[in-house]
Amino acid sequence: MVWQLKLIFVIFAVLYIKAILRTLYFWQLKEYRWDRFREFLKTQDRKNYLFPSLTFFRPKLTTKVLLAILVTWAISGMIAQQFTPQQAGWLVAYFFLPLSTALTMALFKPVTDLLYGLVIFAAKAKLKLNQKKVLVVGITGSYGKTATKEILAHLLKAKFSVLKTPATQNTAIGVALTILKNLKRSHQIFVVEMGAYRRGEIAQIARMVKPSIGILTGINEQHLGLFGSLENTALAKSELIIALPKNGLAIFNGADHRATAIASAIVSVKTLVVKSPKKPFVFPNKNNVNQENVAMAVAAAKHLGLSQKQISSQLKTLPQLDTGPKMIIGKNNSLIIDDSYSANPHGFLAAIKLAKTSSRQTKVLVTPGIIELGRASKRVHQQLALKTKSVFDQIYVTKKEALTPFSRKNTSVEFEPNTKHLIEKIKINLEANSLILFEGRVPQALINAALK
Repeated sequence: MVWQLKLIFVIFAVLYIKAILRTLYFWQLKEYRWDRFREFLKTQDRKNYLFPSLTFFRPKLTTKVLLAILVTWAISGMIAQQFTPQQAGWLVAYFFLPLSTALTMALFKPVTDLLYGLVIFAAKAKLKLNQKKVLVVGITGSYGKTATKEILAHLLKAKFSVLKTPATQNTAIGVALTILKNLKRSHQIFVVEMGAYRRGEIAQIARMVKPSIGILTGINEQHLGLFGSLENTALAKSELIIALPKNGLAIFNGADHRATAIASAIVSVKTLVVKSPKKPFVFPNKNNVNQENVAMAVAAAKHLGLSQKQISSQLKTLPQLDTGPKMIIGKNNSLIIDDSYSANPHGFLAAIKLAKTSSRQTKVLVTPGIIELGRASKRVHQQLALKTKSVFDQIYVTKKEALTPFSRKNTSVEFEPNTKHLIEKIKINLEANSLILFEGRVPQALINAALK
C-alpha cells in the first residue's frame, strides 16, 4: 500500500510540474507582458492556459522560468495548507495554478522592472562613454523593419564597422543588452530595430540610443489590439522621427500611404519619401526580399556615403533572410513557401500574391491567422480571405479566431488545430504539381513534415 501511495505521489508531482510548465509557457510566449497576456485571454487558446491539456507545453528553461517554478510551487503549497487533508488541498491548488502563476508574475514585475531599468541605464552610459561616437540608425514600422535592418546593415559593411540588433530583439531591454554585450569602440554605425506594443516604448529606446537617421517602413493593423487604434499606432511609430536631431534624416516608405501622411506632416527634420525604382534592385534569387525594404536601405546607405558600385556589389552578396517568405522544394518535388517567421496583414497579402504567380496546379494554405488585431481582426481576416478565394484550392485554419472569416469567403476551408492530424492531411497534397503556403506561426514539425 505504501509503494502505491508513493507511486500516486510521483505521478501527481509530474503532472503538477507539467501544469506549471504549461502556464509559464504562455507567459513566456507573451514576453511576460500583462497587456499581451490580456489579449491572449480573449482568444480561444486561453483554454490551453486555464485547463489541463494532453499537449506538453514547455517554456525555454531560463533562470526566470526556474525561479517562477519554485515560487509558483510555494504559492500552491500555501493554498494546499488551507485544506484538510492536504491531499485535497493540493488538488485544489492544481486547478488554481493559472491564478498562482499569474500571482508569481505579479510578484516578479517590480523586481524585473528595476533590473530592466538598471540595464537600460548601464547601456545608455556605455554609449555616452564610448570614445568613438557611434552613428545610430533607427528603424520602426508595423512590418518590414527586420528585413530593412538586415539589408541596411549588410550594405553598410562595405564601408563601416557595423553593429545591429540581433533577430527581432527590438524592445528597450533587447537593445540595451545588445549594447552591453556587443558594442565595441571600433563600431561606427549601430542599426537599431525599434518595436513597440504601446505608445512611449519607441521614445524610450530613442532616448537611450539617440538616433540620427530614422526609417519608417509602414503602418498597418499589426498589434492593433494593444495600440487600440491606427492613430495610436501611427503616433507610436512617429516617436522615432520626433526623436531625431535637427540635422537628422527621416526616411519613409513611399508605397505606404500612412507613412507618407506622417512624412507630409514632419517639418522638424529633413524627410525623404522613397519608392521602389522602375528598374528592380538585383540580389540573389534565393532572397524574396521586398523591393520597398531594399529601396529604404539603399536610400540610407547613399546618405551615409556609399557609392552605387558599393551598393550593387553588396546586394549581390545579400544573404538569405529569415524574415520573408522562403521558397523551398519539398517532398515529392512540391513547392513549399515558408512564411512562418511572423504574420501581419501586409506580409500575408504579399505571400498570397507570391503563391498566385506560381504555375503549380494545386495550391494549399495553412495558417493560424494573425494575432493581436483587436477589433480589426474580423475585417482584416475577411479581406485576406477574399484574396485567397481565387488562389487556393484548400485552406487549413489552425486557430478558431480566423476560421469564421475564411469559411465565409471560401468553401474549401477546414479547421484543424491538431498538428499530427494536419501533417497527415498536407502529406496528401505533397505532389510535383502542388504548392503549400505556411503563413504565420505554425509548428515547425508541420513544415519539417513537408520538407522530408
